Amino acid sequence: MIKFSVKHPVSIAMLIGVLITLGVISLTRLGLDFFPDINYPSVTVITQYQNVAPEDIEELITKPIEGAVSTVSGVKKVTSISAEGVSAVTVEFEWGTNLDFAAQDVRDKVALIEDYLPEDASKPIVLKFDISQIPIIEYIAYSDRYKLTELKDILRDEFKSFLERIEGVASVDIVGGRDLQYWVTIDLEKIAQYNLSFSQITQFIAMNNFNLPSGKVDYKHKNILLRTIGQYNSIEDLENQVVGYTPKGTPIFLKDIGKVTIEEEERLGYAKLNNKESIALVLYKQSGANTLQVSNRVKKAIKTINAKYPSIKLVESFDQG
Repeated sequence: MIKFSVKHPVSIAMLIGVLITLGVISLTRLGLDFFPDINYPSVTVITQYQNVAPEDIEELITKPIEGAVSTVSGVKKVTSISAEGVSAVTVEFEWGTNLDFAAQDVRDKVALIEDYLPEDASKPIVLKFDISQIPIIEYIAYSDRYKLTELKDILRDEFKSFLERIEGVASVDIVGGRDLQYWVTIDLEKIAQYNLSFSQITQFIAMNNFNLPSGKVDYKHKNILLRTIGQYNSIEDLENQVVGYTPKGTPIFLKDIGKVTIEEEERLGYAKLNNKESIALVLYKQSGANTLQVSNRVKKAIKTINAKYPSIKLVESFDQG
């Protein structure tokens, strides 16, 4: 090999040049990830037991689960947290462990002791740690023109659907703000007078409101609060909804048996910018997608969609790319 190199210096130089060129090309195409797609070898078992003290959670749930999962092959370490109403047992495995098989082994071991756990406790849930659950990029949105409820509607109806069409984007979550919803306060005495049932009322509403999931019924004194969302465009639309008929065939309207109001829903998340309530756009990438490329596509798309709504300001708060 040495003699060949000495006798053919031009050929060797060309070969080295080709290798360097290929190396440079490969380097420029190498994917960059702040959090690479690594399956950390850990599995967590979550069990809820509401309104139970941490000490009892430890004795009744955490310790039995720890004992069961510690016998799984390849376990390196078992740690746990026992808090009021919840137990979390984390099983760490040796590097190279197939997490799919390991998680199934943990499920099998936990299943063997489920009958020995408190009857009122929830069924243990086994979760694998997935690095793709970490957002790829996050924006904080605010506006001096739109109310928070209006801003959330625009982000959900325009931005979310637009961004989720980007190659490599798995999903877009909207965090913060509150949606407006219709609340129907039903008078129990009146529905008894008309011989109506709650199921009848919800059925009539659901038939004309295709976005109604299942409804939420809260008993409160002599009233029932029925939560609805969807196709109704005004309070009048809902008030004039037929919910039944009298024996003579006269329609019974919702306004005859209750009162309709518009209120903000319960807060499910919170986002702030400079101590001002805002709304967050949280984007997740598809597993295996190149973080840098997806991030660049998102930033380009944000400029495009934001141009249609210049009064909405977007501040980048996190970016893996």
